[in-house]
Amino acid sequence: MKSIVATYLCALSFVSILPFCGGGIDRPSIKDLGLGEVTYQADDGVRIVASWAVPEGVATPPVVMLLHERDGTRAQWDEVGGEKVGLISILLDEGYAVLAPDLRGFGESNVVVRDGGEEPYELTNSADTVLDVKAAIAWLKEQGEVDASRIGLVGSRLGADLAYTSTAAFPEVQAAVAISPDAFNPDDLDPLFAIPDFCAHHVFFMAGSRPAWEAAATLGVRVDHVGGDRYEDRSDLDGVALLTIDQPIKDILTWFETRVLATPAPTKPTPRACTPGQ
Repeated sequence: MKSIVATYLCALSFVSILPFCGGGIDRPSIKDLGLGEVTYQADDGVRIVASWAVPEGVATPPVVMLLHERDGTRAQWDEVGGEKVGLISILLDEGYAVLAPDLRGFGESNVVVRDGGEEPYELTNSADTVLDVKAAIAWLKEQGEVDASRIGLVGSRLGADLAYTSTAAFPEVQAAVAISPDAFNPDDLDPLFAIPDFCAHHVFFMAGSRPAWEAAATLGVRVDHVGGDRYEDRSDLDGVALLTIDQPIKDILTWFETRVLATPAPTKPTPRACTPGQ
């Protein structure tokens, strides 16, 4: 009976959930996609290296930017801990262009240009990663093939903190998914959270373990239009590893469908209209 019901639901499904019918999500490797590699420079001279892909047959698609974990790289969005993630290929199939940078200080984004010369770069202040998103948006605006006014962010851990903050910092960011973010602590004044008149919006929080979910909840109460879910309670399923199971992938696509994929993009709250926790 269960298989009959599943078949019936798949037959009625919208296009956006068809990849989930027939035994789970198909997760092609980025090795089969022939991703392009691009570089752009942040305001402070740090050179960012990123993977870039645009879906075939889609006119001016929206963009999803993927922001990895501390000590990780853009490769995490394809595979983590020997398990397939495949998020880039899934997003491309859904009609999104995808930009997956190595955040500053990680992977190949390890050079800063100063006084006309190149020097090694190390990340010492997490707040500087906001410059990575700013530079990425500026680069996207130069790409006439995409709609840089409709940007969604998916971030994990450090990238989750950055995605959450960026919804308030950049009007082009329509929505975000924050996986296993750090907890908000007003006493430590983390620069990623200490923004005047802060109004994060349209953020979906994901976590697996109870501590990770409780940390996410401390940010959720500060978000206008918030969503979220806690998934399997396993110590090995937090951060990007959560995306090795199907439901978080489905939730990303559902969250972005009306907030990023929709044309035109939905109206976002102004600071005066910001009502955290709604």
